[in-house]
Amino acid sequence: MKLIVGLGNIGTQYQKTRHNAGFMALDRMATAHAGQWVVKKNLEAHVCEITIHTEKVLLVKPQTNMNDSGRAVQKVLADNPQIDPKRDLVVVYDDVETTLGVVKKKEGGSAGGHNGIRSIIAYIGDSFWRIKIGVGRPIPGVDMSDYVLAAFMSAEWPALERAFEEVGVVVSSMVSGEVRAVSQVDPKIQAKIKALAD
Repeated sequence: MKLIVGLGNIGTQYQKTRHNAGFMALDRMATAHAGQWVVKKNLEAHVCEITIHTEKVLLVKPQTNMNDSGRAVQKVLADNPQIDPKRDLVVVYDDVETTLGVVKKKEGGSAGGHNGIRSIIAYIGDSFWRIKIGVGRPIPGVDMSDYVLAAFMSAEWPALERAFEEVGVVVSSMVSGEVRAVSQVDPKIQAKIKALAD
């Protein structure tokens, strides 16, 4: 069984913010596979079980604060001892160091400044897969915290929606064992975003 964890902040005020890209990507996956979210208070998480390539996949959205995401991940792993985090855990999250709409897959490593990843590493170590959703960096003078907690602009959504689809494809390939390079954002969309920023 694969465990796919999406990171985000709880509360309606954060639903469409950059820091909730992980939550949004998992919501798209749940919908695509006709899954239903279930509240698991004992795990401090919302969970959704789906099937990909005949294999069960557990989607999880921690309901702790972002900075304590590791607590929920540790509880889910303890509740599912058959899951090997080094092989089966994949964490999906926003990355300001990656171009908006670009999806990257990485195995292990540091937190890269992301507090949710830092928390997970503190609880279970750094040997797990990551899927980064690029949200881009703020323009000079904009505070990073304000930037990641702000809602995406309308012009950014085409690239973002494509990234969510890409996340689903990457997860599917990981479940099937296929070696697949992730694709880059559509150059036309990126040019439109750049023009808007300029």
